[in-house]
Amino acid sequence: MASYYIKEVHPPIPENSLNEGQVCNMHFTERSKSYCTRFADCAQFLVYATGHAEGGKHIFARGRPTVPWHKNVWETDPREVDGIQYPLAVEVEIEKRVPVEKGVSLAEIHRLLPRLHIGQAHGGLIEIDPEQFQILSEALDKCV
Repeated sequence: MASYYIKEVHPPIPENSLNEGQVCNMHFTERSKSYCTRFADCAQFLVYATGHAEGGKHIFARGRPTVPWHKNVWETDPREVDGIQYPLAVEVEIEKRVPVEKGVSLAEIHRLLPRLHIGQAHGGLIEIDPEQFQILSEALDKCV
């Protein structure tokens, strides 16, 4: 059975990253290598901006991995947030993207899926089932 995830990211989102129709990298720490491997093999994912900055706590993008493996991208596409390095990445294509603050809010996520816990997740990944993915994906499609 195919896996679906919500991938947590920390705002601000770089301008050259996670844009609709773009192939880009989803980053992971070295300690999250096993999560990176799982993510590379998923069917699709949603992107959730954490509450670390203004406009966070929203699902704002949807995509899919382009290849089922990860790579070290530190030399070509380094990411560091709050002193934490994210050298591993999975190449993905972003299918849908809205401005972070216009995405599906945490309150709306809780209304649609009251049992789904969104919070700090190991490797920044929250596994969801196909039905949950469909509900949240449809909510994202309504965002402009």
